[in-house]
Amino acid sequence: MLRGRGKAVRNRILLAIKFIISFGLIYYLLRHIGVQTVWHDLSSPRWSWILISIAACSLSNLLGAFQWQLLLRQAGIRFSYYRVMQYYHIGLFFNNFFISNMGGDFFRLFYIARHGNNSSAAVSTVFLDRFLGFTLLTVLAVIGSIYWIGSTGLTHILPVLLTLMILWGVIVLVFFNRRLGKLLRFLLKWFVPEKYLNKLKDIYNLVNDFLQNKRLVWSVVGISLVVQLLRIYVHFAVGRAIGVETSFISFMIYIPLIALLASLPISIGGLGIREQTGVILFQRVGIAKSMSLSMEFLAYLVTIVGSILGVFFFLGMRGQKESNDEE
Repeated sequence: MLRGRGKAVRNRILLAIKFIISFGLIYYLLRHIGVQTVWHDLSSPRWSWILISIAACSLSNLLGAFQWQLLLRQAGIRFSYYRVMQYYHIGLFFNNFFISNMGGDFFRLFYIARHGNNSSAAVSTVFLDRFLGFTLLTVLAVIGSIYWIGSTGLTHILPVLLTLMILWGVIVLVFFNRRLGKLLRFLLKWFVPEKYLNKLKDIYNLVNDFLQNKRLVWSVVGISLVVQLLRIYVHFAVGRAIGVETSFISFMIYIPLIALLASLPISIGGLGIREQTGVILFQRVGIAKSMSLSMEFLAYLVTIVGSILGVFFFLGMRGQKESNDEE
């Protein structure tokens, strides 16, 4: 009982710290940049670009749900596209408000594990979905960096991107090569309890099976590439909406870093981290701090609008669950 209370207190303290980080960073930025300056940037956007950004976000979400459905089928979990799209949008919507911008993934895991009756398969598909996204974002950033070779703005950015590429490559190699997988399991058994190690082994086997299906891998990679380009384009479009004129290449380089940092479990929905990182990075290409802050915050609002269907799906499923309980 005492242990449970202590854990609950720790969780509340951590949540409070993350709220402080998110809103503290927003307060810091607004105080130094000026509320009136930011409001001026946001008050008269070009609505045609806003609508384009919402359309790009919505299309990326529909394609992302299809990508996830392919992964689920490979793991032996078969749902209609409409059902997968419901779960996907629920996760997307709650990503905007939960700790980091990945908290909504727990909703996806919950629904798939409950209806699919295979928690390891559920975790493996969500892991692959996220991993592919981060990897391809990094690849796009490196491609953009090649275009910018020699630019002073890349002095500190390119080494970070190359390090990330190496990290993703090592992870793929471990999952692709069972000998390395066994070595990793041997190392982990000294630190991870046996029951969790067995669960990790199940997840590893599912990911390894996916990587052996080359046709499916290339299909999913192709879809994921389009999804990530569309999500980068959302930032580009909202930038155009408020008068940011820098090239799309700069978004290809910086948005992956912003997305990765916003995914760290130190904030609420990446709020504050996203805007602060955007201000730091985009000033390298001459974008004013107020414009960068406005652009990233507006992109956040667009992602909320693009995932708003998740609210209705969530409420509908709660009502469905209640009616089933009554029966």
